[in-house]
Amino acid sequence: VFIIAHMGECVLILMMPLLFRWGDSLGASYILTLFAGILISFTILVHVARAFARDLDMLQKSLAEFRVQNAKCACCDSHHVDAWGEPLACDREVLLRCINVWFGSTENFDLRVQGPVRKTVLGNLTSPVHFYRRVVESACPVMWLFMDVLAKFMTTDEWRTGPIAIETIFAGLGYWLATIPTVVMLAMMMTYALRAKQDCVLCEGLRTLAPVAISGCLIPLSHIIEQLIFTEFTEPDNFHQRAVAQTLIFCGLVIVTIAIGLAFSRARRYALAL
Repeated sequence: VFIIAHMGECVLILMMPLLFRWGDSLGASYILTLFAGILISFTILVHVARAFARDLDMLQKSLAEFRVQNAKCACCDSHHVDAWGEPLACDREVLLRCINVWFGSTENFDLRVQGPVRKTVLGNLTSPVHFYRRVVESACPVMWLFMDVLAKFMTTDEWRTGPIAIETIFAGLGYWLATIPTVVMLAMMMTYALRAKQDCVLCEGLRTLAPVAISGCLIPLSHIIEQLIFTEFTEPDNFHQRAVAQTLIFCGLVIVTIAIGLAFSRARRYALAL
């Protein structure tokens, strides 16, 4: 999932200089190209994430219903005879004796797998901290664009380099460390809720596109709110005010990300009975 996301972002970011260079002649075409690229990559991402959510659900049910007596053994399936007709020792008997020595009984072992082992495995696979770190690692190409913008201003507007550098850096950090992880966490919660596979191709496509459509609106909405804050609370040519405003916006985005992360953690504990 994260490899697909990282590759998609790399391709889009590498396309940005060409799209901006041709923007005047192409008009809205470069915007549509970016939108199409994001739509395709994010749709693939959600499709793979839904399959992962179904696997998580199956793993959770398998561990919750685990019984060592129901476990199959290759030697028992072959009636304790190898390919040459020679007798085979029963691994099942050896394992059951070891389990009785280590855990006291097979029932205790079943309870251990159904309880602590299940919670540990699922907790590690859905850890919000681990998930956030992977999203940040995958989204690091976003900072390339802001570094390009910063380099451009540093070579052309020396007298206002400081405030613009602060504004650009915090804008990039806001998208990289807050906005994108928040959108992905919300998309993952919706993806898990819509994880069930449908027989109807149209219904299956709608279940994949729903998280894409809803989450895809959040990044433009975040940008619109950011611009409204600049319009209402800063002067157009006051770059010091814009730098302070961008810093405060970044702090606000971090708070929102923490809140969504806590909601994500609570939702996964409820969904997986952790």
